[in-house]
Amino acid sequence: IVKYLKQILVNLKDILGEIKTIAHEIAQGNFNVEVKEDKFKGEYRTVMKYLRQIILKLNQQLAHIHAILNKEKELSELRKLVEEDISIEDTYQRIAYLLENKFKIRQYTLYEVNSSRNHIKVVLPPTGDIHFCDPEIYINANLCRAKRTARLVISNQRAWGSVCEKFLYSQQKYYFCLPLVFGEGVTHILQIIGNNEEELKTHLKQIEEIKLYLNTIIPILENKKLFRSLREKSLRDGLTGLYNRRFLEEYLIKAAALTKRRGTTLGILMADIDFFKQVNDEFGHDIGDKVLKEIADIILNTFRISDVAVRFGGEEFLILLHDTDEAKVIDVAEKLRKNVEEARIEIPTAYILSKTISIGVALFPVDGEDVWEVIKYADIALYYAKKAGRNRVMRFRPYMWQEK
Repeated sequence: IVKYLKQILVNLKDILGEIKTIAHEIAQGNFNVEVKEDKFKGEYRTVMKYLRQIILKLNQQLAHIHAILNKEKELSELRKLVEEDISIEDTYQRIAYLLENKFKIRQYTLYEVNSSRNHIKVVLPPTGDIHFCDPEIYINANLCRAKRTARLVISNQRAWGSVCEKFLYSQQKYYFCLPLVFGEGVTHILQIIGNNEEELKTHLKQIEEIKLYLNTIIPILENKKLFRSLREKSLRDGLTGLYNRRFLEEYLIKAAALTKRRGTTLGILMADIDFFKQVNDEFGHDIGDKVLKEIADIILNTFRISDVAVRFGGEEFLILLHDTDEAKVIDVAEKLRKNVEEARIEIPTAYILSKTISIGVALFPVDGEDVWEVIKYADIALYYAKKAGRNRVMRFRPYMWQEK
C-alpha cells in the first residue's frame, strides 16, 4: 500500500510539475507549449491527453482572437485613411483599389443612390463606359431590384427567367448585386460580374469580407457627403442657387494665386439688372424673386462649368472666367447681355416681362495685382455702363478710376 501510494504521489508530482510548466508558458503568452503525455501511463496518460486537448482548444481560440484583432487593426487603419481622404472621389478610388487588388474582382460597378431624388448614378469605374443595367434605373432607382428590396440579388438560370429584368446581359454574364444600407435606406449598390458560374461563386465566398470592408467605409463616406452638402448650401445663395459672398471670400484668393501661377488671365464681370427696383414696386417681391432666379439661370447657361457665378448682392452678380483673354471676356459678356435682353419672363396675369442688364468688365492681373481691387474696377466699369444708358457692356479703363 505504501509503495502504491508512493507511486501515486510521484505521478501526481510529475503531473503537477507538467501543469506548472504549461501554466508558466501560457502565462508568458506561449500557447504552443508541448504536452508530454508519452511519459505517463494509464489514467495519468488519460489526464494528460485531456490537458493536451484543452491546450489545442486554447490554441484555436487564440488563433481566432488573433485573427479578429488583426482584422480590427486593419479596419481601423482603413477607417483612418478614409477619414483623412481629401475628397469623396479619393475614397471611391480607394474602394476600387480594394476590389481590384484585395479581392481580385475585374468586372464590377458601384452605384450611388440618391434617395431624395430616386436617382442612381455610376461612381465606379470612373469612366462608366460599360452599362450592365438598363439606363432607366438611373432616373427611377426603384426599378433596381437590389435598391427596391434592400436584399442581395443573385443571377440564376431558372425556368422562370432572370432574377432582375433590368440586367442587360442575363444570357452572357453571371452577377450579384449587393445593396449597402446606411441609416434608413440603401446608399450604394455593388454589382459584381462573372463570366461564368464558378467565377461568381468565388466572389460570393468573399461577400461577407467585402461587406465588412465596405460597411467600414460607407458610413464615413455618407458623413462626408452630408458635410459637403451642408457646406455647399452654406456657400450658395438660397434664392438663385449661385454662390454667395462667403464662398467668394474663400475662393478668390486661391483663384488669384492659380491665375498668377499659370500665367493666365481671370476675367471679372460685374452685372446688375437694370431698373430692378421698378419690378418690386410694380409687381411685388415675389415677382422680383422670380426675375432674379430666371436671370441667374441665364447666367449659369451662358458660361462654362469651370466659370464661377456669384450673387454679389441684391440684383448684382459677379462672374469669374478662368484662363481667358480680353476679347473672349467681352464676347461672352455681350452674349450674356443679349441672352437676358431676349429672355421673356412669364408672371401671373399672363404678363410677359423683359429685362436688361448692364455689365462692367475688368481683367486680373492685367488691370491690377490685387484681385479685390480689380473687382472694384469691374464695379466702376458697371457704373459707367449704367451712366451711358444701361443695357451695355463697358470695359474698365484707368481714366474711370481717376474720374471716380
